[in-house]
Amino acid sequence: SKMERDNTMKRFESMQRQYFALGNDGFLYALGDCGDFESADIIANDMGINALWILDYSTARQFQSVINSKIGEAQ
Repeated sequence: SKMERDNTMKRFESMQRQYFALGNDGFLYALGDCGDFESADIIANDMGINALWILDYSTARQFQSVINSKIGEAQ
C-alpha cells in the first residue's frame, strides 16, 4: 500500500541520516539522526565526545562490510 511504501521510505531516509563519531577514547558512538556533518559534530560535542572522526551512514556501512568480511575469514 502507499502508506507502507511511505513508511519504508521514511525509515530508509532516517537511516541515511544516521551519524557516528570515533572518539579520542577509541570508542565508536552512535549520534543518531543528525542530518549533516556539521550538526553531527555539534551533537558529539554536546554529548561530551571529543570526536576524531565523524562518519556518515554510508561510510559506517562500508566499514561494517570490511570488518564483517575479515572477521568471517578469521573464523
